[in-house]
Amino acid sequence: MLLGLPGFVQAGAVAALEDCGGFARGLRETYRCRRDLVVGLLDGTPGLVCHAPQGGMFVLLDARTSGLVAADLAWRLLEEEGVAVLDAAAFGPSAQGFLRLSLGAGENVLADACMRIWAFAGRHLQGRVRQLVA
Repeated sequence: MLLGLPGFVQAGAVAALEDCGGFARGLRETYRCRRDLVVGLLDGTPGLVCHAPQGGMFVLLDARTSGLVAADLAWRLLEEEGVAVLDAAAFGPSAQGFLRLSLGAGENVLADACMRIWAFAGRHLQGRVRQLVA
């Protein structure tokens, strides 16, 4: 490393990290509530398995039993339901077949998105899951 940050910037970063306890606790609680809401609403969705994260601001939806490729599923959710999720394969081979859903939106938006995902799954995935299991 050839360069470093000026001392006043480093001091500011230290002060921000030392004084952010209340803010960080509030943010952690906000994301915990959003996580619990999304996981609770998406539990049992046909063709998708919702994984609750231990930390962070993203929920992974396992779409491997849906009968659709995750990238196709992501596009169809956007086109048909107006719900934007990301094909998680962009994050490496272990995420292949998963969708990544951000918890960055407010609870009302997340609840609406979950209902739209359920509606899509009810129309398109339920029959596919039965065929795959049979």
